[in-house]
Amino acid sequence: MDFTGKNIVVTGASSGIGRAAANLLAQRGANVFALSRSAQTGEKRAQGAGVILQVKCDVTDDASVETAFEYIFSVSKNIYGVINCAGTGIAGAVEETNPNELDQQMDCNLYGVLRVLRAVLGRMREQGGGYIINMGSVGGIFGLPFQGMYSASKFALEGLSEALRNETRPYGIKVCVIEPGDVHTGFTHNRRYTLETKESKAYRRAFCSAVNAMSVSEQKGMPPEKAAGVAIKALNMKNPPVRMTAGGGYRALCFIKRFLPDRLISWILYKMYCTNKSISSEAWDFEKDVMGK
Repeated sequence: MDFTGKNIVVTGASSGIGRAAANLLAQRGANVFALSRSAQTGEKRAQGAGVILQVKCDVTDDASVETAFEYIFSVSKNIYGVINCAGTGIAGAVEETNPNELDQQMDCNLYGVLRVLRAVLGRMREQGGGYIINMGSVGGIFGLPFQGMYSASKFALEGLSEALRNETRPYGIKVCVIEPGDVHTGFTHNRRYTLETKESKAYRRAFCSAVNAMSVSEQKGMPPEKAAGVAIKALNMKNPPVRMTAGGGYRALCFIKRFLPDRLISWILYKMYCTNKSISSEAWDFEKDVMGK
C-alpha cells in the first residue's frame, strides 16, 4: 500500500494503536499529522518515506481541537483521511458508576470523535471526498461485564459511524469502524476505575474475576501494529465495509453472534469473565491497580 504524498490525521498518536498507525503510514510515504495531548505542535521527524508532524490536541476540549485543525489546514489544504484512535477506559459495575464518570468516558470515546468530525468534514466535502476510520472495539459488539461504560461508548460509536456513512456518501466520504479484539498496549495499565469500586464489596469478586481475565487477555493480545494495519487497509480500499474486525478469534466470534441466540451469547460472556477462579495475576491485581497499594 502506497500513501506517498497523502495527508492523514491520526488521533491518540502518542501510544498504542494510534502510534502504530502513524508509524506504518509514514513508512508507506504518508504525511502524518500525529495528534496527542503530549505533542509539541510543529515537531517533525522523517519515518521511512514519509513524515510525522506532531500536533498538540486534546480531543475532550473544543478549543484544543479547533486550534489543532487550524494548524493542520494552514499546512495542508487537503486531508486524505482521519483515523480516530484517541480513547480511554473506565471499569466498574454499572450500579457503581456515577453519571459524571459516564460523561468522562463518553467525552473522549464519543464526543472526542464528534469534535474531530466537526472540524474535518467540511474540508472533506469541499475537496470531494476522504476517509473517516473510527477505532471501535469488540466491546462495541458485546456488552463487556464491568466495562459497561466503555462498551456503551463503543456501541454509540458504532451507531454514529453507520449514520455518518450514509450522511456523507453523496460527498464521496468513506466511513468505516474498526473493531479490534484484545491488543497488547498500555491500555491495561491506564484503565481507570469508578470511585465506588474502591468502597463497595457487592460486586468485588465478580469484578476482580472479569477485570483480571480482560487484563490477562490484553497482555496476550495482538500487537497494536496488527489492529493499525486493518485501519490502514480500510484507507486503501475503494469502498471499505461498514465495519472490519481485527483479530481472528474475535472475527469468528462476531460472525457466529449473528446466528446464536442472545441468551447464549450472554451466558458465554458470563462464563468468560465472571466465573474466573483467578482474580489476580501478574497482569492485574486489585490492591495494586485499583487501591494503589
